[in-house]
Amino acid sequence: MRTDGRNTSLVKAAVAKAEKLHAGQARVFEGTEYINHLLRAAAMAAHLRIWNGHGIGIRGGSFASAGVLHDALEDGDIAFRELKGLFGPKIANMVAALTRPVP
Repeated sequence: MRTDGRNTSLVKAAVAKAEKLHAGQARVFEGTEYINHLLRAAAMAAHLRIWNGHGIGIRGGSFASAGVLHDALEDGDIAFRELKGLFGPKIANMVAALTRPVP
């Protein structure tokens, strides 16, 4: 994956936001800080290469950012609108797609 300053800044901002949103949370079964789970998800997502019918790719930085933020809406104190304002509609929509529906 080619990286540039914009992707790096985007991912760093997403990690910083995720750290704040999930501060003090832990993975019960692992006994580790929750951010470790989010960073693993971001690393896996960064390797995805999804192409739409027009051949336009979504950069790995967007996937990594969505990966690290994937639990933000359900487990963090942030609304979709705020997430969209901070990271744009593409990432906010990816995060929303990964969010469990409210029962």
